Amino acid sequence: MLHIGRASQEYQLVEEALYALMGIESEHIRAFPSADGLVFQLASSADVDASIADLLGRILPLASAYSAVTAFVETGSRYEAGLVSHALCAAVRELLNEYLIVVAQLETQFGLGQLNLQKMWFFVQPSLSTVTALATLARSIRDQGARGGSLLSLLHEALEVSAGDSPKRALIEHLLSAASVPYFSALTAWVTAGSVVDPYAEFMVVEHPDMAKDLGLPALSDSYWSERYTLREAKAVPRFLAPHAATILTTGKYLNVIAGCGLPIPSETLLPAGEAAVAYASNEREYAKTIEHAHARAAALLIDVLMRKHALLDRLGSIKRYFLLSQGDVLPHFFEIAADELARPASAVDIEKLEALLELAVRSTSARGDEHKDELGLRLVHTSIASELAHINTAGLPSGSSAGAKAGAGELTGFEAFAFDFVVEWPLNLVISSAALTKYRLLNRHLIKSTRVCKAMSAAWAIHKLTKTAHVQAYFKRAYALRSKMLHFVSSFSNYMFYQVLEPAWAQLTATLAGATSLADVVTAHEAFLNAALKECLLTHPELLKLLTKLMSTCSIFVDYTAHLSATLSLDGDSIFVIPPGLVDSAVEGLEEEAAIAQALAVRREHAAAAVDTTATVLDDKYHRTLAKFEENFGYHMRLFLQTINLLSGTEKHLAALFATFDFNGFYGDALGLFSYA
Repeated sequence: MLHIGRASQEYQLVEEALYALMGIESEHIRAFPSADGLVFQLASSADVDASIADLLGRILPLASAYSAVTAFVETGSRYEAGLVSHALCAAVRELLNEYLIVVAQLETQFGLGQLNLQKMWFFVQPSLSTVTALATLARSIRDQGARGGSLLSLLHEALEVSAGDSPKRALIEHLLSAASVPYFSALTAWVTAGSVVDPYAEFMVVEHPDMAKDLGLPALSDSYWSERYTLREAKAVPRFLAPHAATILTTGKYLNVIAGCGLPIPSETLLPAGEAAVAYASNEREYAKTIEHAHARAAALLIDVLMRKHALLDRLGSIKRYFLLSQGDVLPHFFEIAADELARPASAVDIEKLEALLELAVRSTSARGDEHKDELGLRLVHTSIASELAHINTAGLPSGSSAGAKAGAGELTGFEAFAFDFVVEWPLNLVISSAALTKYRLLNRHLIKSTRVCKAMSAAWAIHKLTKTAHVQAYFKRAYALRSKMLHFVSSFSNYMFYQVLEPAWAQLTATLAGATSLADVVTAHEAFLNAALKECLLTHPELLKLLTKLMSTCSIFVDYTAHLSATLSLDGDSIFVIPPGLVDSAVEGLEEEAAIAQALAVRREHAAAAVDTTATVLDDKYHRTLAKFEENFGYHMRLFLQTINLLSGTEKHLAALFATFDFNGFYGDALGLFSYA
């Protein structure tokens, strides 16, 4: 173009620059494709004045930026881009329209002959900063593949780094506010109605519609609460909403629980007065306050449903009555009328018969006034307590079914496998979940075992009472002493569990639940109670539980040995006689304790004349060896048990209390050389 004058060059290139600013290439200003769009440059064949080339070098980047932004808007407006991208592109399109108005004004000036490159450069500088910023954002969004929440996060990051550039900050804040409208619309629907309105899978909360809504089954309801609605991966949650993500999730979940109970959701009361929706604001505290208000209202509504309509505290009271044995007459009466069935191997027990007997026991005792008694049931757990705990710890699954290997020396009896069960319906099973019921059953079996051993030791005392004649009791002094130690151990541990662990923990639980303000508070308090009860009852200490089981087993075997020995003996003066087995059992069957003792004495005296004097047999080496084995076994495990408790009590206060319960007079502490808490 050197063959024409500078004025003519400038006139022609002004016109071509106007075309370029609208994304159209021309003879001397060419467009080259790039990843972002078209890049406009002065053609290498165009020989122009240096000053003109310099001005065009400043103006043409605006044309390139406009092309990049236009390409972004075209791509981001497609269906699959999502509502956030659509809203952002709509806002960008408005800015581009303002830019095109500027270009149109320049064309008017050019038509009037009042525009040159210098004036053009002056007029396009404000647009250059805006469109260039838009192009930079478009490039970042494209490179990161941002959409939905991640797109809002990217805009928020850009807003943070533009703190020193007021025009740019205002631009990005405008774009962020516009792009967040559909997202906050979905957020409003979630926190006011529990509805997921998310056709493009952009919202932070994911609904899993394949989850069954059979809310009456505890296993399904547990997973329904934890899996029906979940949060998307962290990058899909906008950064400015991340601190409130858990609150947002639980708010909608609370409303879904209320809706699942068939109750209407008062959406108009969930937002602060005068607010119709949650909206984005540059001041985070503004929308955070609205979210917190909705959460508090939803939590209060759900707590009211749980406590008032579904009487959560009453249900927990019923569970305590049976599982934690606070209803003292139900279990003994049931075990009495179901003794023959429960004495059989667990696999041979007739469950239907047991259920009928349990119903009879409940309706024959003071529990008949419990309005939730019909929800009580039973089950047989075919593994030992230790095996069930190990299964839960390794598999992380609720146990309590008949599956699993049978641990221990042989199959469990019905007494050993028995545990209460309870039917818990929606929405109470969000608190009393299947996992919580498994923990209750573990405590129930543990308490039943301790109570049965304690009762058996009392029976051993009654048997020994038969031998306390003037000249014979000296033969049994060692047995009396051992039985006394065992009874002290068993009764002390039972009292510790009931009165030092369960009752104080339950009182704390009920006080906490009375002041709870959300379902999360209720679930946390309930889980804390169960975990503390399991821990302080030694169910989470494998070594202590193993020693405790051995001690309990030793006591049970000693009682059986004492009963077997007594069943074959008759006493007369200073002699001990063997009598035919079964006579005493048949004579005392069905009698109360005192009457049974008197009748047994009478039967034995009646047959003493025909019996064989076995005083020497009782005093022989076999008897002494057997008794010595019981003393050694019980003493050895008792020492290990107390030493282990004493060792761990420095860091676990409940073990110090347990040691003091056993060593109330300092006997064991002195004997073992241990520090006593008594």
